[in-house]
Amino acid sequence: MSGNVWEWCQDVYKAYPCDNSTRGNGSSRCLRGGSWNGNYYLRRCAERGNKEPSTRENIYGFRLAQD
Repeated sequence: MSGNVWEWCQDVYKAYPCDNSTRGNGSSRCLRGGSWNGNYYLRRCAERGNKEPSTRENIYGFRLAQD
């Protein structure tokens, strides 16, 4: 599934303790995994980004899971 679309996560985006930058203001949501039109090195499960929840593009999606 990696590299298909960036996957929206429920988590609010916050910088990791080792992250020197301060990205996100508390309203951004995490995106994981990279997409088909990005650079090859961004298409990995651990890749993380952030966008406002109102952002709509064909490179963002979500995964459905059944319990």
